[in-house]
Amino acid sequence: MIEEGENWIYDVIPYGGSLYFCGSSSSNTFIGCLADDNLVWFKSTPIPRVDGFVFNRLCGLRDVIAVSGSFLLGFLDYSGVFRRCWATFELDGEYHVINDICCAEDFVVTCNEDGLIVKASMDNITGFAVTLESSGERNPLRLYSIYCSGGYVVAGSRLYYDNSILMLLDEDFNVRWCIDFTETKEGLWLTYPSAVRLSGDQVYVCATPPSVSCFSLDGNFLWGCMLANGDPRLLEEYTPSIALDKKYLYLACSKYLAILDRYSGKYVRGLEVNIGDGSAEILKVRAANEGIFICGGSNAGGFIIFLLREYMDNMKLHGLKLRDASSTLRLNEIHPNVRCINPILENEWPEFSVETPPELRKERPKIVFYGDFPKA
Repeated sequence: MIEEGENWIYDVIPYGGSLYFCGSSSSNTFIGCLADDNLVWFKSTPIPRVDGFVFNRLCGLRDVIAVSGSFLLGFLDYSGVFRRCWATFELDGEYHVINDICCAEDFVVTCNEDGLIVKASMDNITGFAVTLESSGERNPLRLYSIYCSGGYVVAGSRLYYDNSILMLLDEDFNVRWCIDFTETKEGLWLTYPSAVRLSGDQVYVCATPPSVSCFSLDGNFLWGCMLANGDPRLLEEYTPSIALDKKYLYLACSKYLAILDRYSGKYVRGLEVNIGDGSAEILKVRAANEGIFICGGSNAGGFIIFLLREYMDNMKLHGLKLRDASSTLRLNEIHPNVRCINPILENEWPEFSVETPPELRKERPKIVFYGDFPKA
């Protein structure tokens, strides 16, 4: 728990025996490293007033940690020193805003709001533009999430529209299929597909209202469900996140964590997460080491929580209140009307530049540990 001021933790990854996290406060954006009940290092930089730059996503790549922040993609060593930074620009000098990153064998793949998929290593960077043709014009897609596992699954929306798009690419970035899954037979409109996962022979995507839809590797719809409680507006104001382990799918939104059977979508249970005297807002959920990490913000500060999968009922940590929400948090079935579309992928050469790394200053914020530090 970071207890000083208003802090939000956007992402956390266990890697190389440590936990790395990134986030922001009201005036600074930061990256940190935890190990064995200790803060190993914590570095921050002021948030510029012009572009509102913050560190938002992390992934581990061999002997470095990749971090994205607005227009910047950086590679840090384990001590938090930047080894390389890339900045992405359009031809007119405007920044490409990076929304998500994932790591392959020896490179990082990012996606952004201007329809670019960027493949980057410490030494090289290339790009692919994703567009849809309509009325004789090509319009880029807004790409919100990307995930790598033997291929790439990408989610986004059409520019000027709220249509939700899901796309599966092979390892060479060739399109296997692309679908529009916006409208459902129940009369819902699914927007902002914020997270995707590809595991085994299934593809998962979550969208707003907080929901998850599962598709086969052929693009056929398998099952879908939407979170609901007594106040539907409460959940619609927040961005959902998903994670998978061998048995379950975890769907987090606002202060709620729903646990589903990952193969059938069957509702297993629901939890409400509260910290201190107020509720928590979960911004990211990750599965690891027979449990899950959740991170976000609360009135008490930014938080990272590790929950053991088999012992969630017995979790007793100071200030943490887990309430069974199975009776109030419901899952309703949804059935998207799937429509096949044909995107265009082609090499794109925007101006990529080697960026001067942001000046990071060392700090010692008040970090409080409750319970035993998990083995990363």
